[in-house]
Amino acid sequence: MRRARERRTAELVAARELTPSVRELTFAIREGSPIEFVAGQYANFHLGQDQGLQRSYSMAAAPSDAGTLTVAVTRVEGGPGSEAMHTLPVGATVPVDGPWGLFTLERVPPDAPLLFVATGTGLTPIRAMIEAELAKANARPVRLVFGCRREVDRLYADDLDAWTSTHARFAFDTACSRPTEGGPAARVQDRIPEALEALRPHGEPHVLICGLRAMVEDVRALLKEAYAIGRERIHTERFD
Repeated sequence: MRRARERRTAELVAARELTPSVRELTFAIREGSPIEFVAGQYANFHLGQDQGLQRSYSMAAAPSDAGTLTVAVTRVEGGPGSEAMHTLPVGATVPVDGPWGLFTLERVPPDAPLLFVATGTGLTPIRAMIEAELAKANARPVRLVFGCRREVDRLYADDLDAWTSTHARFAFDTACSRPTEGGPAARVQDRIPEALEALRPHGEPHVLICGLRAMVEDVRALLKEAYAIGRERIHTERFD
């Protein structure tokens, strides 16, 4: 806990636009001890001229030998935290602390099938967990149901496609609530039955859900009421 509270100095070493509203930022620790996190955890960033603006962002990539922290931030009009992160220039430094959070695979049995459900940047800790999981010599199946408004809002689409091609045990489905390319409108709740059906032959799945509160609560209720999945197999993280 003491090490997590330590404030380090992190330098923004790379940035790119993932979608019209989401920016990915990669930081390297320049002063202080490394942030040794587990996929799914988050760090606190202290922003603003007086560093009095604190925002928490989940790491979007699994831990690596490089020791970098990668996050993805949605730009919210008038939101001081997101505006600061979207305008931060490469080379700038910010104080960070962490890691924090229990939304990880550490409490999930190593042989349990995995269903991940995410909307928007709720995908970030889940992307890190999937990346870490697929790097292991494990045979359990992994499914992802990702929700976004429009096709252009799909996060990490290239990575997900590549993982589908290289890992037979991974599959994902995208639900667009306001499609612009002619496809049917759908929510993540609509795609969960098919995902569960694919996983059940392999054992009782654990479900990890991340996004806004309303979606998380709706999906949790669906899993409990329609599929009798106990709370010990449902793991959640809310972004509001």
